[in-house]
Amino acid sequence: MLAWFLSLTMFFQVPGAGNGSVEEYVVEVQQDTIKSERWVEIDNIVVHGNKRTRRDIITREMQLKQGSIIFLPDLKEQVEIDRKQIYNTSLFNKVETSILELGQEKVDIVIEVNERWYTFPSPILELADLHFNDWWVNRNHDLSRINYGMRLYQRNVRGRNETLRVTAQLGYTKKLGLNYVMPYLDKAQHHGLELKSYYTQNSRTPVFTENHKRIEVKQDFPIINSSGGGFTYRYRNAVDKYHYLDVGVKKTVIDDTIRQVNPQYFSNAKNHQNFFSIAYGFRKDKRDVSAYPLKGYMFDVSLRKVGLGIFDDVNYASGFMRFAGYLDLGKKFYVANLTALYGNSTKKISYNNYYGLGFGGNFVRGYDLYVIEGPQFFLNKTTFKKLLFSTVAEFNSIPVDQFKHFPLAIYLKTYFDFGYVKNYDNYLLNTLFTDKLIYGTGVGIDIITAYDIVMRLEYPLNQVSKEEPKRLSFYLKKEF
Repeated sequence: MLAWFLSLTMFFQVPGAGNGSVEEYVVEVQQDTIKSERWVEIDNIVVHGNKRTRRDIITREMQLKQGSIIFLPDLKEQVEIDRKQIYNTSLFNKVETSILELGQEKVDIVIEVNERWYTFPSPILELADLHFNDWWVNRNHDLSRINYGMRLYQRNVRGRNETLRVTAQLGYTKKLGLNYVMPYLDKAQHHGLELKSYYTQNSRTPVFTENHKRIEVKQDFPIINSSGGGFTYRYRNAVDKYHYLDVGVKKTVIDDTIRQVNPQYFSNAKNHQNFFSIAYGFRKDKRDVSAYPLKGYMFDVSLRKVGLGIFDDVNYASGFMRFAGYLDLGKKFYVANLTALYGNSTKKISYNNYYGLGFGGNFVRGYDLYVIEGPQFFLNKTTFKKLLFSTVAEFNSIPVDQFKHFPLAIYLKTYFDFGYVKNYDNYLLNTLFTDKLIYGTGVGIDIITAYDIVMRLEYPLNQVSKEEPKRLSFYLKKEF
């Protein structure tokens, strides 16, 4: 190839060769190629800006390690992947990375972070309902359905990304709760543990469902009390893979008011329900930014067994699987798709253990005002969007570093969802949307800002839109 190139350039002047010979120019080209296409060793990883966070908590998120040997053209791409992985810890407002060449064979990786504010004596002001639209439309925006109180978050305890959360709540649901999350128990940072306990009390609660709307019973005294606790063990053998094992116990006692309205609220017309549960889950997360991903994919699966033979009140198994993919189409256009499957081992289950579309953020958009209960469901959601505006403002006049950094992005979108729910046996009160394919579409705007806040405003259409008043849907959440 070199001989062919030399013979060709005998007849043409090589641009940029100057007054030197062709042979000198070829040598220069070869030297430039050798300079850029070589293997390098990472001599050191330098971290700046981590006033509380321990260095090993940051480097744990990186595929690159001190002593790693990598092809130089691939290094820049891997550094960017590691930068996003560090940002996804939610410990930092901003993460910047750079490559410092020390010579032909060695480089340093420099990481600059801006830590978030970690102590949040956060006031509680949230809805007791499934989401904003359920509260606004189905519950006539009743202010008595708001929970209020105080939730204390102490994040990044000991600089190890540990979190202590204490909850003291009044309003629709009175609650006391304590959680402590230790993501890394061992030196290799593979094993983590969460400890949790809670107590709740309500004077009203949904006791049955009719036409896919939940009907409540209300009294002037507590009619349902629940307490429980347990632990979650997590194993993280790679930065993008998570395993967990959750073991819990729950005790719930209801007043006769509930049992009289729905004798099957608990099985066999009991006024109490006790059970142990165990669950296993796995997640592989290759998304670029977990709060609002634009590229990559996420897969997770969970298996749960409720009732371990210690109590006979509940006995069933369930499984849930989900895959979400995100694609950058270029020119600020993006597409996202989510597919989810759920299955329960029994069609005979007490009302308080019912599940389906409408719970846990799983719903066909346009059907957010309904709960579609059943032992199995399928869900598919597709979103096509365009970035309209994106900026990052730096407010240097603010004295607190953690609040100087303010990102803002706005996306215009359209979507199409469809799903299917198998009905429970003899569940005649709710047949409008079960055992048939349902679908919804619409347009909307997503607003993404600081501290992973995502606001979604949507105008939905569904198969029964003609029977419903025109409305906008609003969500404040992180997920798809």
